[in-house]
Amino acid sequence: LWLVTPRVHIFGDWGIDLDGRRGESCLLNAFRHGALECCAELATLLEKPAEARRFTAEAGRVARAFQTLRDPATGRYAASRLADGLSPARNLHGNILALHFGLVPPGEEPELLAWLAA
Repeated sequence: LWLVTPRVHIFGDWGIDLDGRRGESCLLNAFRHGALECCAELATLLEKPAEARRFTAEAGRVARAFQTLRDPATGRYAASRLADGLSPARNLHGNILALHFGLVPPGEEPELLAWLAA
């Protein structure tokens, strides 16, 4: 997963918690996955199958790694993974993006949606 460092600035919304701007960021990597899927689609449309396969494979690697940000106790995605573990910060943006980009495991969407709506 991409790591947010002091030289990388991330902006999600005015309410993003500090933890979302450090470590392996849920927000940043959800957007990364979405961008890779868009690149694969564009490469397919441009009839560049090798590039499409490369982008698809990278999107798959990001999707699998993204699951390490999921708290198994709650089913929610942490804002980031820090040196001492998953961030406890509430992470609306990252969880919404996980739903949008299809990163939530099948069947887990209703529980996450209920949490977001609460």
